[in-house]
This record gives sequence, structure tokens and C-alpha cells, in this order.
Amino acid sequence: MLLNMEKKQERSPLVHVFSCVEEALMPPPRFTYPFDYTPHPLCVCAARQVQAYLQELTDGKEEEGKMFGVLVVRQADGTQGFLAAFSGLFRGATTLPYFVPPVYDVQAADSFFPHEEKMLALMNRLIRATERHPSHLRMQRELQDLRDAHTSILLSYKEQQRTHKRLRDECRLVLDEEESRLGYASDAIRLAREALLDESRHERAELARLKKRQQEEITVKETPLLRLRECLQAWRERRKQWSADAQQRLFRSYRVRNARGEETDLAELFKQTPQGVPPAGAGECAAPKLLHYTYRHGLTPLCMAEFWWGTSPRGEVRHAGMFYPACEGKCRPILSFMLQGLTCDEAPFPSREVTFDTSAICYEDNHLIIVNKPPGM
Repeated sequence: MLLNMEKKQERSPLVHVFSCVEEALMPPPRFTYPFDYTPHPLCVCAARQVQAYLQELTDGKEEEGKMFGVLVVRQADGTQGFLAAFSGLFRGATTLPYFVPPVYDVQAADSFFPHEEKMLALMNRLIRATERHPSHLRMQRELQDLRDAHTSILLSYKEQQRTHKRLRDECRLVLDEEESRLGYASDAIRLAREALLDESRHERAELARLKKRQQEEITVKETPLLRLRECLQAWRERRKQWSADAQQRLFRSYRVRNARGEETDLAELFKQTPQGVPPAGAGECAAPKLLHYTYRHGLTPLCMAEFWWGTSPRGEVRHAGMFYPACEGKCRPILSFMLQGLTCDEAPFPSREVTFDTSAICYEDNHLIIVNKPPGM
């Protein structure tokens, strides 16, 4: 079996021995530039061994795809070997034999994160249970039924008002004709007009009293529901703050080192990025794991490569066994720090600093901006 072909390393048990002729190849003079590279033959050889291991591990069955990485290293005794890593979780686990461990293991027994996840799950259950509780649903239903009944009564009363207004308008026309025939407004005509005006005033006042009574009834029904909603909102805010605090603590727990021996955490590394905070999954890619293990165990990194293995993800095309560069959003801030102190290949297309001239804005409103984009932006 492939597992038995590997020689044990006392100091670094996860450094695997090459089983192919490329082992005798000289390593490159400079370390890999991870964002655009051609894999060194040593990395190709190491990747083939990892892929053979994965084939054996999965009995040749194709599983959900993910990125894997290999890092060729020199050990203290001068021998060469390689490390292997996977991005994120593999088979639902953060750590597996053969692969280097994560920078920070959220599933470890001494990790604070499982407790935080349990607390967040408890808050979620409490909020959902309150939202779906029969008494809460009954209060919502009764309030809506009352509002529907009030709307129906108001519509009926307003229709009655319109009918009465039409009748009053007809009466006023008759009174106007009678006054025109007589040539003056008799006492009877004046009394009739006053009666019509009194009726109009009475109906407007009655409508105001009806609305007031309805609002009082709504308040009685709505008050306990509002209190419950305030309680739910307080729990949501507490959950949000708890989650933010746990996430920040997690970012601080991901401490990475560079070749100079300097250390920092993800929160610091992503402060200067446009988003200001690490994206989900930052620090869990294969490349940071490999370099982290290398520095922690006194190994010398020589070259590195990452490849896809398994089915292609939805929405993009990834081919099993093909090599790919490190991701920009999650890995560039991290690897830019971790590679400090190493002599690396130069970027094939060095990035140019582009200054943005606000005069390039052709049009802007609350919903749209049109920019005459300068080259390189």
C-alpha cells in the first residue's frame, strides 16, 4: 500500500519522502510566486503522490472537489521531502493523517469556538422557538383579524357617508331651487340647510370617534406583541454582537509567521484591505497551512504548488489534477506577509499602483456611477 511506502520522519512526521526519480532534481533557486507560476517538477512529483494517496483513500470514487497543496522542503539533515495540505474541511474534518494541520484548529478540544457555536445555536433556537410559539402566532393572527375587521367597518361607514352626502347634495339642490322660486331664503329653507350641515358634522365626528375606538382596541391587542417583538429584537442584537465578537476573536487566534520569524494575526493583515476584515474561510487555504507548518517546524521551503482534486464546483470549471494559483481575496494579504524573508520569483506582470482621478467620473447619482476607467484600475 502507498501508506507503507513512506518513510517515517522522527522530527517531522508529516514530511513525506519522494517515491519518484524527480527526487534527485535540484530545487529552484527562488521560492514560488504563488499567484502566477509554472509548477516545478518536484511539485509535480509530490502532487502525483498526493493524488495517488487520495485515489487510495477514496477507493477511486470521485468526491466533492477541493484545492490541495504541496510544499517541497529541506529538512535539518539536508534531505528533501514534501508536505501536503487541503483547503477548508476534508471529509468534514479539519485534521487528517498525511496532511498538515490547520493554522488554528476550530475543532480542537481546547478551542473556544465550539462553545461559541453552541451559544449561537442556543440563541438561534430560542429566537426560532419564540417566533414559532403558538401564543405568538395566535397574537399575530388575532391582531391581523382585528385590523381586517376594523378595515371592513371603516370601509362600510365611509360608503354610508358617501351615500348620505349624495342625498344631502340632492336636498341642497332642491332647497336652492325653492329659494330661487321664492326669491328669498325662508325660515324653513334655513332650518333644512342647518340640519344637513349638522348631519355632515355629526358623521365626521362619528368617524373620528370610530377611528379612536379602533386604535384603542388595536393598542390593547398590540402592546403585548410589541413587547415580545422588542424582546426578540434584543436577542437578535445580542446574537449579532456575540457572533461579531466570536469572529473577531477567531481572527485574532489565526496567528501566522513569516520567514523572518515575525508573527501577526488575520485581523491585522486584513485591516488595510478594502473590506477591512478577513473574508469567510481566510487562513484555511492550503498554502497558508503549508507555510505555517514549515516555519513552526524549522523546515526550509523550496517550492510550492496547488491543484484541484474531485468534481468541479458549481458555477466555475476546475479540472482534477490541474494546478491553480493561490486565491486573491483570501490568500494575498496572508501570503504577502508569510513570504517576507524568502527570495521569491518575481510576479510575471508586476502590479502598478494606479491613482484614481475623480474627474474620470462621467455621471453619478444614488443608484448609478459611470466611470471612464484608467488602464490598470
